Amino acid sequence: MPPHRNQISIQLKNLYNQQFQILKDELREADYIGLTLDFWSNRSCVSYLCITGHWYKEQMDFNSKIIHFATFNERHTAVNIARCIKKILIDLEIYDKITAITCDGGENLVAACKKLDGIIKRIWCCTHRLHLVVVNALGIWNLEKKADANQISNSSTERQTTTETSTSTERQIINEASTSTERQTTTERSASTEIATSIITTSNVISKNNEENMDTTWLDEHEPGKIFTS
Repeated sequence: MPPHRNQISIQLKNLYNQQFQILKDELREADYIGLTLDFWSNRSCVSYLCITGHWYKEQMDFNSKIIHFATFNERHTAVNIARCIKKILIDLEIYDKITAITCDGGENLVAACKKLDGIIKRIWCCTHRLHLVVVNALGIWNLEKKADANQISNSSTERQTTTETSTSTERQIINEASTSTERQTTTERSASTEIATSIITTSNVISKNNEENMDTTWLDEHEPGKIFTS
């Protein structure tokens, strides 16, 4: 039967604390420690901070070991980076042993290193500089920028075309609806006119028929000026 997830979680925490204490004991033997650090992101755009420690043991035995590797969920500002690095080094009890930090030339990292102890020096990574030289010499970034610009331009053109098409369709629908309404109104007016004409014609016919059927014989017997005798 597999262990419960709570048991696994507890065991992982215990294992982390055990290895953390072993790392602290190992770093306690070093007199001076240099650091290299960098940020990177995975395909899901989750940011990570990795810090590697470098030091010499007795008889010039060189050691390099990752002393921190975890997600960095805060904004990459100089204040946040400096606070995070300082907390990690204090927890490992090696803040006073750090002599230099090697990193790239990002403005946030440069400013973060300045916010640490003044004894700690910042060294610009030679590999990063070499990478910049090669990329600039080959114009790779320029090609990428042009490709991004073309992509943005094409996207803008497609959006504009889609907007114009949508607007044209809406106008056509509105015009058709307006034309249909006008036709319906004209038809209703024509029908009303025909009904009114029919009613007037019918009333005239009825009036004439009534006049023809009226008894007018009494008009002859009671003409003015005649005297009736018994």
